[in-house]
Amino acid sequence: MAQDSDTGEKTEEPTGKKLSEAVTSGNIAKSMDINTAALLAVALLLLSLLGAGIWESLQSYLTHIFRDLGVLRISSNSVQGYLGEFLQIASVNIIPFMLGVMFVGLLVSGTQTKFQLTAGAVSWNLSKFNPINGIKKIFS
Repeated sequence: MAQDSDTGEKTEEPTGKKLSEAVTSGNIAKSMDINTAALLAVALLLLSLLGAGIWESLQSYLTHIFRDLGVLRISSNSVQGYLGEFLQIASVNIIPFMLGVMFVGLLVSGTQTKFQLTAGAVSWNLSKFNPINGIKKIFS
């Protein structure tokens, strides 16, 4: 019996109260490796599907910019126009990718936690944001 207590393993199953306290405090078992693998797979899939369109739109935009480079007159209107065009191209190409990755991340994480949302998991602990402790870790 003494040998069993040295291993540190628990011999009894947790009670329902302990499990519910763990859930309310945000201590829900989930694997970050599953999240990482799923996000990487989806990101690669989306890049293979959307990559050609992203490349073509970026290539046509840069061709347009460099073609007009010799006659380009820089003014606030022209810079604003080029920036607006770039932001439009970037948003049209990046937003579907970002939404797909975010959706799968939420889906995988939610599936592991059975979509249990708790305030304890996202509470702020200001003692963790101490820059002096971070500097001490770097230089020690």
